[in-house]
Formats: sequence, structure tokens, C-alpha cells
Amino acid sequence: MSNCLSPAFSAETEIILDFGTKPTIDGYIDRAVDEWNDAIKSNFFLYQNLSDPKNGLETDLWVIQHELFLYIAISFELVEHHQNEYVGILTAEEESLNPLDYEDAKIIQFTNITEGTFEYRDYYINNSRFFADSELQGAGAAQLDIDGERITYEFKIPVESSEGGNEDLRIEAGIYSPFMIIFGESQNYDEEIILMNLVSLFIQFYAYNPTISAEQILLITLAAVIFSLIGTFYGYYIYQIIKLKDKIKKIRS
Repeated sequence: MSNCLSPAFSAETEIILDFGTKPTIDGYIDRAVDEWNDAIKSNFFLYQNLSDPKNGLETDLWVIQHELFLYIAISFELVEHHQNEYVGILTAEEESLNPLDYEDAKIIQFTNITEGTFEYRDYYINNSRFFADSELQGAGAAQLDIDGERITYEFKIPVESSEGGNEDLRIEAGIYSPFMIIFGESQNYDEEIILMNLVSLFIQFYAYNPTISAEQILLITLAAVIFSLIGTFYGYYIYQIIKLKDKIKKIRS
């Protein structure tokens, strides 16, 4: 692998997330519209060995939490890219420096990087082996810049979700969760993870606050007015009946 290696700084990054506008997951960071402007951006390194982090690959990381999803962008430069390279995000309940100790994997796998063809894949990890989920959870996309060196991978990952059943790890809010970012050049994830690093993300609790449109506000107001008028007429009707009963009593007496 030919790459641009820089001196190592840290083997781990901790980020407390904040909510922001969701970006488009297309593998392209559109700076013209500040697409990832709400993201927390961090610069870190991917290493061959986290127990002895040296000569890391400098990597840019953007993270946004929007409602019940994490949006993660990972970008770096290589002098030469492999046709079948990939980036994956592994999650687990407990932190480990060994990627095969993790429980869930979201991977963007290039099938032909020259043609720009890739697949988003969802796996669960059992006994250090990767197994494809029966249903995909989340989304992903990647693009190689026109100069052929900088590449960007973008992920959309659900949090506080149990839709994946036993095949997906539920990412909890209110705590730091370990996210292992991995890089490789083949589809043999069990044995050929080349670079990696650990990022701890603090997921925020999401309080559902539905947005009410102007049309909905108008309908609610009209409904309130109509029911108020109905109540007024009904009250007046009851009042007239009571008055009529009083008159009848007086006439009879």
C-alpha cells in the first residue's frame, strides 16, 4: 500500500456529540452549502497496531447527530488507491484495541474504485468472523476525488434502535460508546484489516419535538373556533330550555 504517512499523535479520540442538520450521504462533502457545517470535526490517525501506534495515516473525521441517526464522514489521502479498498465502522458495548472483539460492522466496500462502484454492507461479528445481516441498517456512500488521491466515506448509522434484532448492536444514548474505524484493501475482513483507530462518541438523548406547519396551525385554530362556537350555541340552547321551563311553571301556578 502506498500512502502518505505522518507522525502519530494519539491512539484515541473522544467526542461529545451535538445535534445538527443531516447531510446527504453521497460520499461528497459539499462545502458550497456548508453541508457538514454542524458537524464536530476531528483530525486523527489510523494505525497498523494500536498497541504500538506509529506512522499513522492522517484522517479527517466529521460527526453529526440528527434525531436518531449518526452521520459520520471519514476522509484521507493516499498516493495510490486499491481497487477493492474499504472503510468500516465497528461498534461494541466494551472498548477493545482488537477490531475482531467488536460486535457489529458497517462497511463501505469498493468493488471497483476506478469505476466508482461500491456497496454498503452490514455485518455482525461472532467469534472473530464477519456474517452478513439479513437486513441492512443504515446507509453509506463513498467517492474518490478527481485528483485520484483524497477519498471520502460517509455513513448513516441508527442509534437507540433495536430494529436489527440480535444481528445489530443497539447504540445507547447518554454514555460513551466505542467506535472502531478500520481500513483495508480486500474483502477478507476477518484477516486483512490494515489500519484502524478507536473513537469514543458520547451519544445524546433525542427528545422528539414534532414540527407543526403553518397549515396545521391554521387547521387547529379553525377546529378550536368551531368547537367553541358549537359549545356556545349548545349552552345558549340549554339556557333557553331552562327559561322556557320556568315560564311554564309560572303559567301553571
